[in-house]
Amino acid sequence: MVGVPDDQDDGHINYPSPLADHHRQLMASVGSKAELLGRMDEDLHNKMRQAAYAYVMGDSRKVQEYEPLINSLMFPGRIAVFTGEDLDIPAGETYTIKGEDPVVMNFEEITEGQNAEIMITTNCSLHTQYFTQQ
Repeated sequence: MVGVPDDQDDGHINYPSPLADHHRQLMASVGSKAELLGRMDEDLHNKMRQAAYAYVMGDSRKVQEYEPLINSLMFPGRIAVFTGEDLDIPAGETYTIKGEDPVVMNFEEITEGQNAEIMITTNCSLHTQYFTQQ
């Protein structure tokens, strides 16, 4: 996995709290991914996602105890990546970004016509150098 070097400034990263004892016990006691998913509470799921982001974008050493959990539940994984020069959304239209897997979109310019909308219903990272609304 490639991310930001660990020695970079990480003041912008929200690190999760250390794993609770009952979460450590759960991880040690399950025999399969399906069993872990079935017994995992929302708190642990949220912390795992937060730790995965911190692992890549911050200092991975600060979330090292989450690494086995991240690797067992989030990888291998898929990401849909779209790139292009221009994304033009006609007036009055809705451009919907959806899917089960995360989406990354990179465009030099996004132009949104009058009363046009971008609707995002998935985990998405949308990047552009210029965004124009008409």
